Amino acid sequence: GLEFTVASDILRTAVAPTRQDILNLAAIVLLRTLLNYFLEQEIRQGEQNRLPSG
Repeated sequence: GLEFTVASDILRTAVAPTRQDILNLAAIVLLRTLLNYFLEQEIRQGEQNRLPSG
């Protein structure tokens, strides 16, 4: 999911790059990367909380 949307943004920028397009792409990639990182952290934490302590 996330990789495909980033790839589509990169391709769109490669076809008609302007400075604003490149800045927008950088911001989008940064935000998506941060969201993905924190989502993975939440998932891991949730999985650890569900595991029975032995």
